[in-house]
Amino acid sequence: QLERGLSKNREANAVLVGEEGVGRFDIIERLASKISSGRSLPELEHKRLFLLDAERLMAGSGFEESGEKAALESEIISLLDEAEYAGDIILAILDFPSFIQSARGAGLDLPAIMDKYLAGRAIQVVATSSSKQFYETIERDSRLARRFEKISVTEPGKTETIEILEDAAAEVESRRGLFFTYQA
Repeated sequence: QLERGLSKNREANAVLVGEEGVGRFDIIERLASKISSGRSLPELEHKRLFLLDAERLMAGSGFEESGEKAALESEIISLLDEAEYAGDIILAILDFPSFIQSARGAGLDLPAIMDKYLAGRAIQVVATSSSKQFYETIERDSRLARRFEKISVTEPGKTETIEILEDAAAEVESRRGLFFTYQA
């Protein structure tokens, strides 16, 4: 579902919404693996997925030391400009609502900054959020709500768990030369 969402012409950004421990990050890792190994949808095969470490960005901007929101804004815009220039980037942002709230606490309107890039599909974003944070932060902001497709992530059932383990086993087998039996 994530791959299809990122391949769409409209709302080509996604938020994986689910509670802690349901595998939101694992889904992003599987997407990265599929893209890098050439097993993704054709619309995504030329893309590169980068994980945006929002905490490091906030700390590395010098905002905390200087208290100047201009430093943080400059850092965020620079990062988005670089992603736009590359033209083939999908940014993965974990706990997206916390990033928005931290930027807001620094005096920045992050949704307004990002809207320009998302509106023109200059970049794509796949983010994660809890259900509560999604409602409080993303769904309530019309700019974000129209740019992101909500993908609900629940704890996998037995069948999905077996599929996940089979995919993981195939990955380990090809990388490490280890082999697993179905019973294992």
